[in-house]
Amino acid sequence: MPSLPLQGCKLLIVEDDALNAQLLTFQLEDEGIEFIGPAASVTAAIDLHNRHSPDLVLLDYRVQGGTVEPVMEMLVAKRTPFVLATGAVPDQFSSRFPQVQVLLKPFTAKDLIAALRKAYASKV
Repeated sequence: MPSLPLQGCKLLIVEDDALNAQLLTFQLEDEGIEFIGPAASVTAAIDLHNRHSPDLVLLDYRVQGGTVEPVMEMLVAKRTPFVLATGAVPDQFSSRFPQVQVLLKPFTAKDLIAALRKAYASKV
């Protein structure tokens, strides 16, 4: 499946480290993305998703209060594509979330853009 440009894509960022969230937006600023968030917790991520209906979600695996697995479950149910940024891939993802695009840390801006484009292409 070819990747699509991200121009006009509404991207929800779920990241509890403000500096990392800022770095992510900096890495993506030339892509024409409309940013939502960042959400620093599962509750905030679900709330922002419900209020803004993003086209795509970028998740850090661990946020305030735990992991983003409840958010991932919601995204699958709502058919919202997402990319999971993590330092290690738990084995359970392959069976519970087979469609997940995993971006292993550390990653480059080029890797980030490629993963987001691939996930976004799965929506349209």
